[in-house]
Amino acid sequence: MKALVAIALSFVAFCSLAADAPAAKEKKPDPLIGRWRWSVHNYLIDILDDGTMKGPREVGAGVWKAIPTTTVERKYQLNWRGGDGVDTITLSADGKKLNGKALDGFKFTAARVE
Repeated sequence: MKALVAIALSFVAFCSLAADAPAAKEKKPDPLIGRWRWSVHNYLIDILDDGTMKGPREVGAGVWKAIPTTTVERKYQLNWRGGDGVDTITLSADGKKLNGKALDGFKFTAARVE
């Protein structure tokens, strides 16, 4: 009987510790997420945390992904309209500006709005 009580108390103590343990660290949102004003036609582009992005009708929607680098730079690939347009961008160190280049070599910038 004493063994059963000891096991029960150990189980209760373990459950209490598990309940007090901090929740798994929440993943920080990627610094790219937000609203950006493109230098091209002053388009407003929303980059969302689900890996998608949306712009005005002329631009459409697409998906984005981080590109691994060996430096501290944060680089991304933007695929518009199912890959019809592909841009590579670099986020500034302060997270407020983007420098980009399309596949055809066209260069552009963007500034964070929110």
